[in-house]
Amino acid sequence: GIKNTFWALMVPGLMMNAFNVLMVKSYFVSSIPDALLEAAYIDGATEGRAFVQIALPLAKPIVAQVKASGSYERPYIGISGISLQEQQQYSSDALIEQFGTDKGIYVASVSPNGGAAAAGLQQGDVITEVNGVEVGTMNKLNQELVQYAIGDSVTLTVMRDKTAQSFEVQLACVAIFDDTEKN
Repeated sequence: GIKNTFWALMVPGLMMNAFNVLMVKSYFVSSIPDALLEAAYIDGATEGRAFVQIALPLAKPIVAQVKASGSYERPYIGISGISLQEQQQYSSDALIEQFGTDKGIYVASVSPNGGAAAAGLQQGDVITEVNGVEVGTMNKLNQELVQYAIGDSVTLTVMRDKTAQSFEVQLACVAIFDDTEKN
């Protein structure tokens, strides 16, 4: 049988519902640097090998947190955004004319209960840096935020009306994976 084997740990996990699978996938997409996976593929790694040798070891803290508490939470500033570099509609020159930059994250919406709203961020702002580190994609933004604890503050450099401004944003909590029962 599978008693006292690796599969005894894996089989129950394979029975997760679709929502939990999507939540775990969103962690992998937002937390593993693209360059790390690209380097693995250049070195000849397959999807499976990259998952086993890169993604799973990096997920150990999440697995430990889910095991201990039944949920995984990460820091969150309270926006939804679109990367200026990844959009296809406008040229670099048009972006610079409109926003004063062609790199950064366009703030599509601000959650009314998040730290970004409390700090004064608005729809239409473009986030260019977190604590002095350039962030051009939501993936990079999330990679920077997971280095901080919930409740910490970060300084966002934001382009508004073609002018750079700084905002101090307190990180809130967003549950990525929650398997606890709510009473």
